[in-house]
Amino acid sequence: MSLTTRELRPFGDFEVMDEFVHAIRLKVGETLIGRDDRIVLEEDHYRRLPVVVVLPQVSEGLRETLDDMQTELRERGLELSDLVLVVNLFSSYLKISEFPYVIPLSELAAHGSEFDLIPDGDRPKALRAARSGCRVEVAVLLAEQKSPTVGMPWRKGTWLSRSIFGLSCDVEFSGFTPRPMDAEAKATLRLPETATRFVRVPPGIDPLVDESSTDLLEMWVDADLLATLSSRDKSKVSTAIQKQLFVDAFSCVMSEVRSRPDFEDKVWSDVSDTMFGKMIRAIAGRSKSDGEDDLRIRCETLIGILREDLGRFMSHVEAFADLTDSMIQSLGE
Repeated sequence: MSLTTRELRPFGDFEVMDEFVHAIRLKVGETLIGRDDRIVLEEDHYRRLPVVVVLPQVSEGLRETLDDMQTELRERGLELSDLVLVVNLFSSYLKISEFPYVIPLSELAAHGSEFDLIPDGDRPKALRAARSGCRVEVAVLLAEQKSPTVGMPWRKGTWLSRSIFGLSCDVEFSGFTPRPMDAEAKATLRLPETATRFVRVPPGIDPLVDESSTDLLEMWVDADLLATLSSRDKSKVSTAIQKQLFVDAFSCVMSEVRSRPDFEDKVWSDVSDTMFGKMIRAIAGRSKSDGEDDLRIRCETLIGILREDLGRFMSHVEAFADLTDSMIQSLGE
C-alpha cells in the first residue's frame, strides 16, 4: 500500500540527498521494505519483531556521498552542519511522536549503517500500539532557523528529503498525517493568510469504498503551528491540539459519509473493510473478551447514531480521544 502524498516543495529537490534518503530501507524482522511502503503484520509480530532503519550501501562510501551532498548544499547557501537526520516514530492512536535518533548530518558517517529502533529491548510506545500501527519517518531537517530567503528552506524543522514507512495490523486505523501549510500552500488552496488548518476529503475519494487512510483525507496545518507541535509534542497543550485535529478529521469524513446517497442502505458487512469501517471500529473499541458479534453490534450502533445525529456521534469521537481531560490539563499548564 503506497504512503505517497503530493506535497508542495517551493525550493525544489536535492538530487544527491534524495537519491540517498530515498534508498533507505526499513527492516522488520527479516523483511526489508522500501520508501512509501507499508508492511501488515500479525498483532504479536507487531509487538515482537525487531525494527531497524538501514542506510543504503553506496559504492563510493558514505563519507564521499556526504561530500557530494555538501557540494550540492553550498549551491543553495547551506552547509552539511545545518542539517540533521531524524528518525520519527508516530502513533496516531497514542497521539505521540518519538525521536530515537537525531544525528547531525555531518556526523552520520561515524554512526554505522543501521539504526536499531528497539535498542536493549526497550520497545518504543509507537511500536507497541498495534491497533493504530506506526509511521516511521526518516528525514533530513534544517537544524536551526535561517534568515528568510525566497525559494530556500529557512524555517527550523523544514524537511529537505525524507522516506516514510508504515507498520500496521490488518485491523488498524492509522489516522491522518498533517501536512505543513505555509503561505504558498495557503495561496494554492485559496485560503486566508491566517488560516490555521484545512481538512477535506479529496474529489473522487469515497470513504465507503476506499481502504487507504493516506488518500482518504487531506489535513493541512499552519506550518509554524505544526513545527511547534512537533518540537513540543509531549506538552499538554500540544496533546490537546493534536486530539482536536483528530476530532476535526473525523468530523470531515463523517460529514462526507452522511452526504453519500447510498449511506442509508449500507450495513456493517458492506463497510467493515473500508477506511470508514476501520474508523468506526477504532471508536467502538474492543476488549480481549469480545467476540466478533460484540464488536459488530457496537459498530452497527455507532453507524445508527451517525445516521441520526452527527453531533451526538462526534461526542463519541471526543470521548474516545479523551479530549475533555486533555483540554483541562492544558489549561493548567
